[in-house]
Amino acid sequence: PVMVSALRSRGLRAELRTDTAHTLPEPADPNGLVALSPAAPTVSRRGALALVGAGSLVLLATTAGQSIG
Repeated sequence: PVMVSALRSRGLRAELRTDTAHTLPEPADPNGLVALSPAAPTVSRRGALALVGAGSLVLLATTAGQSIG
């Protein structure tokens, strides 16, 4: 529920357009899920999404190769 509400609070396109230099830490929450003093971001959200997407494509190609051949 916390992740879903966090994702709904901001638009996906706006999140993907934000580069590393303009990434801001999440505001404090009552559950204590946010770091008190977060380090500077190293990978943008776009980069993380690209990494996950590329991994998914590699897994798809591997599975398709095993099924076909």
